[in-house]
Amino acid sequence: AGAIAVLLTAYNYSNICEGQIRRLKAITSAEAGVNYAYWKIRIGKDDSGNDIVYPCTLQPPIAVPAGWAFQVTITNDSPHKIQSKVTYPKSRVQ
Repeated sequence: AGAIAVLLTAYNYSNICEGQIRRLKAITSAEAGVNYAYWKIRIGKDDSGNDIVYPCTLQPPIAVPAGWAFQVTITNDSPHKIQSKVTYPKSRVQ
């Protein structure tokens, strides 16, 4: 019984750590998306090289793992509001 408890504890700890790593990657990617949007606002060009027309949606050239989605939006409010959103699977098993 003791060995089973140790194995279950190790398994659960591993799952918790993987979840934390995915969350940290998502937060870091979202922050990079905000910086990307600031840069695009500063140069005034969208992803295609055209003048930005607000509101706009950007797809930053930031690599994310398969199954993840990444999108940055900029509103036409004054000042502009930036939303950087990263979605990812909550578990590795799909």
